[in-house]
Parts: sequence; structure tokens; C-alpha cells
Amino acid sequence: MELFSIVVKALFRDCDEPRKIEERLERLNALKVDSSDGLALSPVSQLPSKLFDLVQFGIRREVELAEAAIRELNRLNVSSSSTLVRGVLGTTCLLYDTIRKVESAVAQGDSNSADDLDKWLTKTLLGHGPKATTFIVAEEYVVQNILTIMQRLDKELDAPFGRFYEGLSEHAHPNYHGMMAQYFDGHDGAISMFTDHRRGRTKASVLLLAMVALATSLEILVHVAEKRAELSDQLATLSERRIHDRGTWPADVEYPVQRSQAARLRS
Repeated sequence: MELFSIVVKALFRDCDEPRKIEERLERLNALKVDSSDGLALSPVSQLPSKLFDLVQFGIRREVELAEAAIRELNRLNVSSSSTLVRGVLGTTCLLYDTIRKVESAVAQGDSNSADDLDKWLTKTLLGHGPKATTFIVAEEYVVQNILTIMQRLDKELDAPFGRFYEGLSEHAHPNYHGMMAQYFDGHDGAISMFTDHRRGRTKASVLLLAMVALATSLEILVHVAEKRAELSDQLATLSERRIHDRGTWPADVEYPVQRSQAARLRS
């Protein structure tokens, strides 16, 4: 697992984010599993397995991006750090929005709500961006724009996701903050001076923004993973009731399903 350097910890000695990030990365690595038994989650519904898979994919993606971000933060590189943390943040918002949809469906207890959730998970797992023209798996699966998701979360929760994303994007994009503000070192007469590592308060504040956004994202992802485990049985029961009520329940499977705790723990 990647760790912050002594230099970075000293530079941000009044900031607890490096410790939080390392602890949450360790927790996320511990949440990885090599495989999952979908039948243990539900012998008739794929919905719990789809959610399990999505969370595992998200954990791995975020660990990969977060560890790369730590390496770049250790080098005090603003552009690459901002780009990588922005990727972590977007993934977190998608998964957090998804687990909130699961919570809402379970709370409603309406088996028909499982339909919308199933469609959402399928689009998320197999979908492409609204403007994509290449690498499309299936034309009908279009994922929701991540900015739309962030805006909804910010409005519903009074959350800072949009502000984080905007700040990171300004330094990830090839505009003033992502180029001239990072690599221009002033003029010597008519001579332009360049640098790979422009220093100053602005740089430190951007790196701190990246750290806070990274720590927040990883904390929320841990919550998502724990909430997925907590809701798994209720989600399975809800989706199974939908199948049973529609008269498509397999004749060789007992209803309602009696779950084995040991089997679920192996999933």
C-alpha cells in the first residue's frame, strides 16, 4: 500500500488527512474479496450480486487511483494529483448515489422499486457515457452524467462534492490553473521562465484540497461497502418477492428463501 512521504507529512503537519487516507486505504484493501457466490446472496435474483460486483469494482478502482494520487502528492505534482483525485471523487459519488437508491428501495418495501434499481445497476455496470461514440458495449446502456449525480447529491445533502470537483477540475484541465499557474516562473525581461514545480501558497492550498477530497471520498466509499453488506439480505428479499409475485418463481426453490449466514459471509 502506498504511504505518504515524510516530506508531505511535514508540509501538512497541521492536517490530519494523510493519516485518514492511509487508514481508509487499508480498510478498503481489507474489504476486497477474490470472488463472490451469487447463489449465496440469492438463488433466484441477480440484483444482490450486481450490487456486490459494483462495489468490489469501485473499491478496486478507487484504491488504484488513490495510491497513484498518493505517489503524485508525494512528488508535490498538482495537475496529476488533481486529475487522479477527481477520478476517485467521481467514482465515490456514483457508488454513494447507488447505495442511497438501494436504501430507498428497501425502505419503501415496494417490490416494483427493484425494477428501477435493477435497470440502474445494469446501466452502471455495462453503460457508456452520454457522448461516447467508441468502446460502447451496448447502445441501450447509457450512464447518467457524473455532474448530474453530484448536483443531485449536493442539493439533497448540502454536500461539497460539486465544489471539490470544480476545484480539482480547474487544475486538471489545460487552462490557466492547470498550465500557466503551474509551470510559468515569471519573466526575465523578454525571456519567459519555466519550471516543473512552481512553489507557493496556491500550490499548497490545491494539494490540501486534493487531500481533503481524497480523504472524504475514501471515507464515503467505506460507508458504501459497509452499507451494502447491511442491506444485502433486505435487497435480496425485496427482489425475490418481485419474482414470486409475478409468478416466475422456480418450482425447485423454496419460498421464502432461508439464508445461511455462513454462506453469506463467504460472498
